[in-house]
Amino acid sequence: MGSAGYNQPARLPLVVVSAHQLRRPCASLRTLRDALTTVAFLVVLIGAGGRAVGVVVGQVHTLLRRQQFRTFRFGWAELVTWIEPFLLGAATCVLARTPRSAAPGTALVALVAGAIIVLCGYGLLFWAIWSWPALFVGHAILPDHQLVRTGVYGVVRHPAYLAAFVIWLGLGIAFRSVGVVALTALYVIPAYLAYIRSEEKMMREEFGDTYREYCRDVPGLIPRLR
Repeated sequence: MGSAGYNQPARLPLVVVSAHQLRRPCASLRTLRDALTTVAFLVVLIGAGGRAVGVVVGQVHTLLRRQQFRTFRFGWAELVTWIEPFLLGAATCVLARTPRSAAPGTALVALVAGAIIVLCGYGLLFWAIWSWPALFVGHAILPDHQLVRTGVYGVVRHPAYLAAFVIWLGLGIAFRSVGVVALTALYVIPAYLAYIRSEEKMMREEFGDTYREYCRDVPGLIPRLR
């Protein structure tokens, strides 16, 4: 107690925080960023590379069994798109050499966004396979071929090609690659649009008015908002 009855304020204890304690949250955050970077990096590369390998295997399988199809078409539109998985594989191999250290700021956001987009592409592709288990690579008509209008084929007519666009886009965004985005816009999309025109001509010849009605009811690539 001080003079004239004045109470002095109690002294607060001095808390000393070591440099190690200050660095601990930073280290934990960096560990989280490292893990997130690695997971996103692998999702994008395995997703894009896996599709490239899967399409090439599907191409070979289709060629080997081409005698089993009632109709088999292989023109310039088909030829142009058949090099697409090789380009996707090459782009994936080049980007795989990108250093895998913790991505800073916007680079990490882009990498994670790209991984999510690639996963969405795979979700669409697996939905297409679930909707039509006989799905194959190429333009052909099976002996017992039926027009599929259920599952994802009731939402868009060409979900597998839409999945290809999405996976290419995810790869470009993940690595912020101008080259991949340019290749997608200048080659992948135009080539597949020509491929789609060739396929739809074959389907109209095969299924006639039934397929024309299907085209009126279901959009090609962009789902309708209902």
